[in-house]
Amino acid sequence: ESDLTVSEGLSMNWKGDQENSFGNARVSENKEDKHSEKQHNDNCVKNNNESIEHNRETHYKISLLRTKMTKKIKIAFPYIGNTYGGSHASSLELIKNLDKNIFSVNIILHQEGILSDQLDKEGLTYEIIPTLFNNNFPQNIILEAVFVFIRSIPTCIYLKKNKIDIVHTNDTLMHTYWSLPSKIAGCRFVWHHRTANKSRSLKIYSMFSDKIISISEFASTSLTKRMKKKSITVYNPFSLPKPKQPNSFFNPKTKYIAYVSNFTTRKRPDLFVEIAGKMLSHKDHDLC
Repeated sequence: ESDLTVSEGLSMNWKGDQENSFGNARVSENKEDKHSEKQHNDNCVKNNNESIEHNRETHYKISLLRTKMTKKIKIAFPYIGNTYGGSHASSLELIKNLDKNIFSVNIILHQEGILSDQLDKEGLTYEIIPTLFNNNFPQNIILEAVFVFIRSIPTCIYLKKNKIDIVHTNDTLMHTYWSLPSKIAGCRFVWHHRTANKSRSLKIYSMFSDKIISISEFASTSLTKRMKKKSITVYNPFSLPKPKQPNSFFNPKTKYIAYVSNFTTRKRPDLFVEIAGKMLSHKDHDLC
């Protein structure tokens, strides 16, 4: 086991200059160069030993976590249920790849719909918790706070009853609905930030988040300075489907360029049309 740890430490932690320092040192007639080279090699050995020790310690901590855990970490992933898009696809990909020895997942839908159909198709279990969504808050800030608190009570009861450790939300409505109940129930709250949303609710409810995961640098531009202090950027996970046999309609000698997105301003469909027009205006193009 220790040999494996050392081997992994060497493969995972060496930098480029460290990898090439042994056996590739130039033989120099100059004593100064030899001394400098020896010092460099000594530093590499020292750094590699530190890296190996750090890697050994990391493996030990992970092993300790698995052996000393009295229960799995329970994560709740709530969704509305009546829509299915990129945020759902990537978060379901995340759910399917979580370590089942460490994490237990509760997928929650507030209503049946296209998402429940997709979950059935993928063989993922879920539960339906009906609720009334009403974000037409009273204009008075005190009345709004009272309204949000009362609305949070049933959700708090669910979180406590099911002993949820972490709540992971993926869209604005779920952020606003689950943030306060999560904190009242003592759960860690992870806010997956997927759009450049600059709304008032974003700034208010983000205060309850323990961590913010932004899917891109563009999405993080809408975060306030306070939000950025607890945010990280992690790109969406995805899996490539097995390629199908091309339809006979398509000419194998022709290059095809496709544009796929929601038809909204921020997706810039006008820019694609402009680019496509300029590409097709060239005489010798073989595009379709």
